[in-house]
Amino acid sequence: MPGLSDVPINLVVRGYTFIRDKRLDAALDRLRAEGITIEDLEKSDHRFAAFKRMLDALETCSSNAMMEKLVDYLMAGVATAVIDDKPDVFQQVLSNLAKLSEGQVEILAEMRKREMRDGESAEAFQKGAELEKWVAGRYGVDEDTAQQLIVALSQSGFTQSRHPTFSDLNGRTSMSHRLTGLADLLLDMVYYRCRL
Repeated sequence: MPGLSDVPINLVVRGYTFIRDKRLDAALDRLRAEGITIEDLEKSDHRFAAFKRMLDALETCSSNAMMEKLVDYLMAGVATAVIDDKPDVFQQVLSNLAKLSEGQVEILAEMRKREMRDGESAEAFQKGAELEKWVAGRYGVDEDTAQQLIVALSQSGFTQSRHPTFSDLNGRTSMSHRLTGLADLLLDMVYYRCRL
């Protein structure tokens, strides 16, 4: 059976270029449909930098659905002027969003639905345990793996997780998980565009 190394490199490059160009065309079509032109995005260095980050992210995002979320985020930034008012934060959130999978965005949305903002109360640890069970059921993994999936989101800056101050060393310990201010900015923008 032939492996990837048996595929001619020019065929791989053409496939990569095709996917990249297809995503770019789709993104530009959506922007135009919303009345946002390249000229609008070139009006300021902040807007152009955010547009450039979105273009870079289109090459690395995990799916076409994530591409849609990146475009939604950019359009919401233009519509609400956040792209101009908080350019550094907007661009950081855009870069972090590009690294997430659809499942991770779904976990963030579930955390928002559960209003997971507090990270220290007993209720926060209860909500953490419930979220871990939800993730385990949703993705068909055990609760320890679900906990690790949620904790991994903290690398994006969108969540924080913490262990309780005491734990039963003989059993499984649930953690508290909470959304950060960056997550609020992201989710506000995505909700604004597509009512996630």
